[in-house]
Amino acid sequence: MIVVLIAYFHDSGVYRRRYRARAMHRWKWHRSTPKRRGQEQTGKLTSVNGCSRRLLASLALKEECGKSQHLPARFVPDVRWVMQLLAQLLIVVGQCRTHQNEASMSTGLQPGIGAEQWLQLTRERGWLWTPGHSLATLPPATLLLAHGAGAPMDSEFMNSMAMHLAAQGIGVLRFEFPYMAQRREGGSKRPPNPQAQLLACWREVYAQVRPLVAGRLAVGGKSMGGRMASLIADELQVDALVCLGYPFYAVCKPEKPRVAHLAELKTPALIVQGERDALGNRESVAGYTLSSAIELHWLPTANHDLKPLKVAGISHDQCLVESAQVIARFLRA
Repeated sequence: MIVVLIAYFHDSGVYRRRYRARAMHRWKWHRSTPKRRGQEQTGKLTSVNGCSRRLLASLALKEECGKSQHLPARFVPDVRWVMQLLAQLLIVVGQCRTHQNEASMSTGLQPGIGAEQWLQLTRERGWLWTPGHSLATLPPATLLLAHGAGAPMDSEFMNSMAMHLAAQGIGVLRFEFPYMAQRREGGSKRPPNPQAQLLACWREVYAQVRPLVAGRLAVGGKSMGGRMASLIADELQVDALVCLGYPFYAVCKPEKPRVAHLAELKTPALIVQGERDALGNRESVAGYTLSSAIELHWLPTANHDLKPLKVAGISHDQCLVESAQVIARFLRA
């Protein structure tokens, strides 16, 4: 950047104007200095009536330039040049930030695919990619995060969760099940697809992403999305499973738990659950037989959306930050 600025300054009109001003200054000084016998011609200052000849030359130059009511460029800064210089600096800084963002987006991708190619791929398939912040000391990790039954992949909860995970260095890829994609296009609400179709969607997305992502690749989701991921985790041999607000049973039906497959799960799994979750509170879950591969993290007084009561003394966002930190540690364990 320094070399560019020096070259720009050397090529600018300000440099040439200042050079001419200094040259004129020297010419007037030598011209107005009479050669006296025995006087050295070394630029030593002499005085005329108490005034230095250099000062007189400067005043003469000022008088000559005074016709335009402006001081020489040596004394008055060129505002246009300053603005041009600032513009050049902004361009250079912008280019540096662009390169940094591209490097950040590339984190966690296989060497064979670049950031631009990856972004184009996600756009074509309607996915949302949130790159994890580059953390040189930590290995890359990516989480495929599916939405719940009632909210899309870009809901407030999903956006916040992806942002907090990215801050922990975890890349997050979000996608939508067919019924939600159709709801987005048509506008009318549709019920979730049959379980077989939801699982087929999971398999398709994982098969497309796995060859392109380096490091650990985990699957998971919010509520229904996490439950569907838990049903195929062992089949796909994923690196890890992450569930946010797991639906252990349907609303108001704790007598019909959906946990049979969780007793035999082999994939390392983390379930982040609110203690007041209407689809699986702490008391109910304590009575289930779960695999030793499953780790439970409870959020005090939180509900199905991981939102705590005011008496807990923490905000919803703080709960999501805590969840992201726990997930990041789990994926790098």
